[in-house]
Order: sequence, then C-alpha cells, then structure tokens
Amino acid sequence: MKKEIEELSKQIETTSHTVTETEQQLGAGDIPFLKKFKATTEKVAQPPPWPSLPEGALLDVAKHLGNLAYAVWKKLEENVSYSPVILDPNTAGPDLHLSEDLTSVRRGVRQQLPENPDRLKYGMLGSESLDSGTCELSAAPD
Repeated sequence: MKKEIEELSKQIETTSHTVTETEQQLGAGDIPFLKKFKATTEKVAQPPPWPSLPEGALLDVAKHLGNLAYAVWKKLEENVSYSPVILDPNTAGPDLHLSEDLTSVRRGVRQQLPENPDRLKYGMLGSESLDSGTCELSAAPD
C-alpha cells in the first residue's frame, strides 16, 4: 500500500504541475498558448494508469462518497466569499425589472419611469451591503 500511495502522490504531483503549467500558458496570452496548444493537449490527453487494488481490498464507499456533496460545499464555502449586492431602483434602465428585495433583476418590457438624473439608459448601479459594523461616508476630494 505504501508503494501505491507513493505512486499516486507522484501522479498527483505531475497532474498538479500540468495544471499549473497550463494556467501559466493561458495567462501568457492567446498567441503563446495557441503555439503550445498541440503539445499541451497531447500531454493532458494521456491519463495516468489507474492504480490497482490488491486482492480482497475493500473500499469504505460510504466514507468517500456518502458526504461528497457536503465536502464539496464546505470546500467551496472556504474559497468563495458571499457579498450580497443591493440594486438601486433609481438608476435602473426602463427595460430592467427589479425583484422586491432589490437583489435580482430581469429584462422585460420597457416601462414608464419617472425622470431621474441618476437613471442609466442600459444598466443600473448596485452597492455591497454590510453584514455588521459601521460605515462612515465622506465626500470625495475634487
């Protein structure tokens, strides 16, 4: 089992290196990425061999798959920040319809709205709400 674990660790490291290398190529721009595209796809298209389990080995399927959705959700929760945005109805264009809680918008039939100098023709403004604490507003310098 130790040999299998070492082999899997090497394969994971190789795959991680390939992913990092591909991300760097994507960040370098379109032309360099396209020049190396064929070599990259050939490298990625060859999956590592699937490890074989010794005879009579049992996997604890419930342990690994039972809480998979929860584990993925927890991992995403660590990496994603949630910041609700409150949309400003005074800046919404005439073809945008806001939800009652001002958190979502959909496009619809153009509506008659009161004249407002802040109103945008094709969009709207929004602001990030605060969960707790205080906020001081000050005028921007000219």
